[in-house]
Amino acid sequence: PSQQHVLSWTPSVGSIYYVSVVSRAQVNPSVTVRLRLRPPAPVIGNVQPSNGITNGEFPITLTGTNFGLNGTVRLESPRLSTECRVTEYSAVRVICVVAPGIGDDVQIRLTTNLNDSTVQGYPFQYNAPSLSTISPTHGPTDGGTVIQLIGTNFGLFG
Repeated sequence: PSQQHVLSWTPSVGSIYYVSVVSRAQVNPSVTVRLRLRPPAPVIGNVQPSNGITNGEFPITLTGTNFGLNGTVRLESPRLSTECRVTEYSAVRVICVVAPGIGDDVQIRLTTNLNDSTVQGYPFQYNAPSLSTISPTHGPTDGGTVIQLIGTNFGLFG
């Protein structure tokens, strides 16, 4: 008759375990099985705030599941690829400080220590430029007048 035995332990993610099954009644008394535990893929459930000023230097919080013990966060778009400096990291929450940047088509990419898992595609956007003052408001028709534009979120390039 067959017998069933249940073994329970707290595994370490990404580790390799060797399990030996020994039977005294069989011709081949033992079998060794190699197990590698693969964690579930990380999932970003929310990012707060989902937008911010072009000067950067403000924190964003990523919440979700299966982030592992450490990793990196990047902000990427066709015009931008920069690291978000991580200040706090747990399996369910990451806080990082956003670098200066531009664009409304930025994607957040989280790369974890769990088998190099990457979550990509969570949207983020830098705020659009806002113009508050133009000075002077008029000048000669032949040009040559220097004007001053005052506002916010002009970005890194002008």
